[in-house]
Amino acid sequence: MTDIRVRMKPGSRYHDSEALTIEAGLAAVANAEGYLAPPEVVDAARPANAPLHPYFEWDDRIAARNHRIDQARHLIRAVEVHIVRDDGVAQWQPKYENVIVVRASEDEGTVTKERVYAPLPVVRTAPALIDQVANRLERDLIAAHQRYMQYAHVPEFRDRFAQLMAQVEALIGK
Repeated sequence: MTDIRVRMKPGSRYHDSEALTIEAGLAAVANAEGYLAPPEVVDAARPANAPLHPYFEWDDRIAARNHRIDQARHLIRAVEVHIVRDDGVAQWQPKYENVIVVRASEDEGTVTKERVYAPLPVVRTAPALIDQVANRLERDLIAAHQRYMQYAHVPEFRDRFAQLMAQVEALIGK
């Protein structure tokens, strides 16, 4: 018998102590094939006594604002610029990078860290921002490798991605 346990993905906003409640709530919503559709999850969570209810924002004003903020993020991330490098290679790349900057409030005399989207030319002139983007790219490569390793025992996936993962492993030093 395979030992199966449930946890919340590291780095998610949910704590492992909530894993069984969340998984049970999701399992109750899944169709016969086990598929989950987000609109059905929201509908099932709507009743105040539903196990998944506390994991959603039900104040429509707050939820609407949060949704618009997510739309703004999507809008910003969707912008790309066409760059022709010095070596003549042309490519599309994101115009903005998500970074954390330190902002000083002149009115209040405070300093805060804030997540913003900075144009790539600005990022390229700030070593701290370059480090943030480079660190994120490294984490993305490592995360891709970890996702692959979760399925490496399945021949259909292993055979399809083995060569690519060997290249990623060389990059991340595995």
